[in-house]
Amino acid sequence: MSASDATPEATRPEPAAPEWDAPLAEVPLLWLDLEMTGVDPETDHICEVAALRVQGGEETERLVTLVKPPVPVGASEAIHHISDDALADAPTLETLRAPLERLLEGAIVVGHTIGFDLKFLRAAAARGWLDPPPMHALDTRLLARRAWHRPSYGLRALAEEHALPLPTHRAEPDAIAAGKLLEVVARELHASTARQLWQSQRRGDPIRFRDDVEAILRRARDEGRAVRVAYRVPGRDPFIDTLEPWAIEGPRVEGRLHERDVRKILRGDRLLWAEPTEQRFSVPEGFVSSCP
Repeated sequence: MSASDATPEATRPEPAAPEWDAPLAEVPLLWLDLEMTGVDPETDHICEVAALRVQGGEETERLVTLVKPPVPVGASEAIHHISDDALADAPTLETLRAPLERLLEGAIVVGHTIGFDLKFLRAAAARGWLDPPPMHALDTRLLARRAWHRPSYGLRALAEEHALPLPTHRAEPDAIAAGKLLEVVARELHASTARQLWQSQRRGDPIRFRDDVEAILRRARDEGRAVRVAYRVPGRDPFIDTLEPWAIEGPRVEGRLHERDVRKILRGDRLLWAEPTEQRFSVPEGFVSSCP
């Protein structure tokens, strides 16, 4: 089950833990999905948990269980098909505190619209049932919105497009679909660390480059080398072109796009990735940057 999470990534500090800068293949990821009795964490409760700890593409530990909530499932049964009878003998959330904490230790949480799930975990922590969940997580819905222009960013639509295991509004298949989607979108965004993905998904002001993209652009400008870039245009799929980075001012880069043969100012937050080339360039004589 999912709903929009309005908390902007831009308002949060950067992740500080070292696992955010390690190669993705070496970092424990926790593919996480929850099912709930409704959409309000103040009055509704978790009724199913799937937490799969994955490292290097291999599952190392898991917790998949129904959870007995303190309220009836109500109308949500029509979505996840979990009945009150099925939950009658399920463990309560308090009894899952230790195994969840073990799975979360040193791992980066991954999920589709994961902010919604984290709100319910925070509500459970406020009630004293669980330890507080991590502040940062990777949201495959936000990442997909960065990587592609699609009519739907629902988990099922994206899973079908990329031939991934299909979600079913149950915690385990939905967690697996989100984890597999992360692998696809990481390749699409040329991201090798979780921090690069987190910087790709953050929204709002101020406009910022992804750290690795800015470093590549600045080195290319200093060395007079063109770079291949992917640039996201609102309402369309990203385009790929070769850029001569003539000037970098604040969160923008100005230069010439080869295939389009046009001088252009590109916003840092819309540059999805950058790769250096051996192609040399010289800044035109008399060039004055127009970057705001």
